Parts: sequence; C-alpha cells; structure tokens
Amino acid sequence: MPSNCKIKIHLSIQGSNSFKTKAPTALTEVKIIRCGENAFKYLRSTARAIQNENDPFAEPSPTWNNIKNGYGIFGLYISEVQVFTF
Repeated sequence: MPSNCKIKIHLSIQGSNSFKTKAPTALTEVKIIRCGENAFKYLRSTARAIQNENDPFAEPSPTWNNIKNGYGIFGLYISEVQVFTF
C-alpha cells in the first residue's frame, strides 16, 4: 500500500435505554498502528511462522529480516490510542 494512501473507517454503535434511566458513560478505545515496510514484512512472516508451528504438513516459513550477516530487523512502528466517550 502506498505511503500516501488514506483509509476511512466508519464505526457506528447503537444502543437503547428502555428503562429511561441515565446510562453510565461508555468508553471505546481505538488503537491505530502504522508501521514501515520492514516492520510489516517481519510481523507478517512471524505471524505465518507461528500459524504453521504445529502443522506437520506446512512448509517451513522463515522469518524475514533486513540485517546482513545477522538476524533481526530495523524498522518503524507507531501507535496512537484514541478514546471516544458515548
């Protein structure tokens, strides 16, 4: 996905208060994660390796890395938490 791509997510939460009492405030926490290409490839390959771990018929899935003559990655990971009150 290109780095200048925008994604819109619409979230709709509906409820009713049939007893006509004041309902407690509801909090919804949304965590937005953005990672660079290197971190994405590493996380995807790690998830595949874990998924195939106990499957005797799966082919070996090596974990992706970008360190020459070594193991691991150099990558970016950013997360942001938004709390919405209803």
